[in-house]
Amino acid sequence: MGLPAIYPTKKPYKGINLWLLLSCRHQYPYYLTFKQANSLGGRIKKGVKSIPICYWNFAFRDKKMGKSDLLFLFAGILSEQRS
Repeated sequence: MGLPAIYPTKKPYKGINLWLLLSCRHQYPYYLTFKQANSLGGRIKKGVKSIPICYWNFAFRDKKMGKSDLLFLFAGILSEQRS
């Protein structure tokens, strides 16, 4: 048995999601969303329970421009320092 991974991409989970899914001790280490199962032609049995997954991301907001793009913000800081 391998590490928990997203079925369509085979990309392994990281961080807290890795530990949450490992603690479930499922027979197969692959997981997918309801929409992914439907798009692959699968069906979900009635009454089956889902497993919560944590999504997180860093969000940086530029107060002057109102943008939240990290690369754009970083470029803005560099141009301000050069001026």
